[in-house]
Amino acid sequence: EINGVTDNPNIFVEDDLSIRTEIKELLEEIFSIVYVAVDGKDGLEKYLDFYKKNSVYFDLVLSDIQMPNMDGIELIKAIYKENSNQKVLVLSAHNESAYLMQLINLGIRQFILKPLDYNNFLDVIFKINKDIYFEKNEEKISALIKLSDTLILLNFSFCFVIPVFQFYRHNFFFISFIT
Repeated sequence: EINGVTDNPNIFVEDDLSIRTEIKELLEEIFSIVYVAVDGKDGLEKYLDFYKKNSVYFDLVLSDIQMPNMDGIELIKAIYKENSNQKVLVLSAHNESAYLMQLINLGIRQFILKPLDYNNFLDVIFKINKDIYFEKNEEKISALIKLSDTLILLNFSFCFVIPVFQFYRHNFFFISFIT
């Protein structure tokens, strides 16, 4: 827990009420915290407010593209100005090349078309979540790997030392006699 925030805080930005409700329910089955915004302007306000209150960013921003007040592309640009490392997943009914080129130029790597293919959506969500987990726990994972390597070396050394010790113990009299 960081500043009262449990793991995996996320925000979903969608102007369509039925889609927003449906996907929010699905996301709540996966993530412990899901904020919802009704458009890009609301999403940006909640994004900045969340950081101001918690000193951490959302793990993931999921956003539609075409929305009133501020579209998803403008939202993503504003978020990247604040946090260039933010993970963003774009959901959109529009697969027009103009949108796709803008998203690619922004650095978006994940784009899912609506209506959702739930299996694909879940695969993408779990892949992103796994990446986030490894990024957040990189130091712990590295420490565990080092500890594991050390234990393997100790175990190997121990396996070598015991037979040598047993050899000398059993042959001590003979070795002492010769020297």
